[in-house]
Amino acid sequence: MIQLTTQQLEVVQDQWEPNTTVNVVACPKCGKTVSLVNKVLSHLQNDELQPNEILILSLTNKSVENIIDQFKINTKLEIVKQLHISTIHGLATEIVSNNHKQFINIIEEHEWQTLRELLPINNDTVTRSKKNNVTKTHNLETMVRLWKNGLNTLFGVRHLNPLDEDMVQQTIKVMKDCNIMTNDDLISTAVNKLEHNQSTQFSQYKLILIDDAQDLYPNLLPFIEQLVQMNNPQLCLFHDPNERIYQFMGNNEQVINELLQINETTRNYSLTQNFGNTPEIINSATKVLSRNFERVSLDMTTTKPVCGVDPQVYEVSDSVKQLDFIVTEICRLLTTGLVSFNDIAILSRTNAFMTQITNHLNAYGVPCEKLVARPEWLNDIRIQFILNIFKIIAISNTKDVKMCNFAILVILSRLKGIGQKSLFSLYQFCSNENIPIWEYFLNTPVNKWDSSISNKSKIFKNFCIINDNNPKSVDEMKVDEIIQVVNNIVMGLDCSLFKYETKESLEDFKTNFKLMIENLQHCEVNKPVGESLLSYFLKIYSLHNPWKESTNSNTVKLSTIHSAKSLEFPIVMLANAPPANVQSDFPIDTNTLYSGMTRAQNLLYMININHLMVQANSFKKESNIAL
Repeated sequence: MIQLTTQQLEVVQDQWEPNTTVNVVACPKCGKTVSLVNKVLSHLQNDELQPNEILILSLTNKSVENIIDQFKINTKLEIVKQLHISTIHGLATEIVSNNHKQFINIIEEHEWQTLRELLPINNDTVTRSKKNNVTKTHNLETMVRLWKNGLNTLFGVRHLNPLDEDMVQQTIKVMKDCNIMTNDDLISTAVNKLEHNQSTQFSQYKLILIDDAQDLYPNLLPFIEQLVQMNNPQLCLFHDPNERIYQFMGNNEQVINELLQINETTRNYSLTQNFGNTPEIINSATKVLSRNFERVSLDMTTTKPVCGVDPQVYEVSDSVKQLDFIVTEICRLLTTGLVSFNDIAILSRTNAFMTQITNHLNAYGVPCEKLVARPEWLNDIRIQFILNIFKIIAISNTKDVKMCNFAILVILSRLKGIGQKSLFSLYQFCSNENIPIWEYFLNTPVNKWDSSISNKSKIFKNFCIINDNNPKSVDEMKVDEIIQVVNNIVMGLDCSLFKYETKESLEDFKTNFKLMIENLQHCEVNKPVGESLLSYFLKIYSLHNPWKESTNSNTVKLSTIHSAKSLEFPIVMLANAPPANVQSDFPIDTNTLYSGMTRAQNLLYMININHLMVQANSFKKESNIAL
């Protein structure tokens, strides 16, 4: 066990007792994960608990990965494997899928477009789409979330008009028919299973620890409550209340307060020693935090010596000048001989501006990589198309064949000559008759298809391409066999996604396809005996688990502030779009800025940060940089 501070020892040595809560309020870079890991190891070494009686949860893959890495450093690998360490949504997936015996479909962002195409076509819909943006994919997704969360009427104000409500209800029906879920559905379904004792294998936990608990939002509260009520375990919350950066998901503070009321006994601890940031960065972050009337004072101290460099604040009115300034400053830092590309991270508030920065760095030949909530290759719409082919191959010959309905519709929606009317008529008929789409294709001659289905010949032709290459069994398929099947199917289908307009688009796909193959190979090595490679690969995909990624260590890292949680870098540039840009019209919220600032270990830049305290005289400031 490593040398722990007095504060950390208090947390680690806290006695395990059922029906109690341990509340650990922690500042940034205080050794929170180290304390959590050593607390677990202390209970194991004292024979108070067995590894399989401990559940450790967090919201992000990165946090889970950090926890697992700390355990690997401090204990034997066989003990790490017995602990249950998971994201909250990963655990919900295990519960809903009956420990992976059933396949589940979580809708991807780009698949909302296909979902919209399955809605009835009528004059009301057309008229409404001309008047406003309600029928746009993002708005449809937002409306469904509001409706399912009971927020269609809020504070007496009706947020959806009757026509919109009708569209939302039709969308929910389509989702049910196609067996697809949102992440919120996943959580509510898991709660229902726990309430009805349908997942008793998850009732053995005597200690539940939640890392980054400040990010829990209201929809997750019933799930956590159900887990705690199953076996009356000790509940340990590790959180920094000043880093609540997901308030747009709901009131995080309310969730923490509710969890602190679950047990009669609560013991409180604080971790206030910061080991990662310079005093100058901590003092500046604290000044920013002073504008937040909901802040929690932690009396934070830092162990690093004064370095004599304050955070550098700049305002640049021109977008090109700002991007050129970032490149110039990177080059200046590198010429010192003390800094490498890997020491530098650029954090922005939005993905859109992060993409602008990425393109500019690429244009100047600056090596860079994006840090995202999940690997970039999974966001490639062409890879998503291939993953839907995987689903069809894996499921079409099983009793769960209906589970591939939506994958079939997504693929058909991307093919030339098959429009919304064709998709809707096919879905509507099979839904009314309660027939899986694949079985209808397989068992009904095309000349006997229902007259309501349009474009029969094109749909059937593409079905034959998939079916002719579809193996009868996937149990023994290797990586090269899976790739050959997918290649034959994609080459046969008339899909515009694979007609590359630029060389860059082709190279991007090659890179992402290679990463997908590497992950298949990784799964082939690690899959359990007796489980097919495809089913294991899809299980890992649905579990929100970390994926194996090929990363170049000597690159500038780019990320949104939200995706950079739990990370730290020697040098951080917080950058926002110039004041004239629509992306910077609204100010950054205090907690998000505080979180971004404390990612920097030694040197912090703040460029076009729209926040009252950054614009105040308490910060050194340069304007309109001359390049």
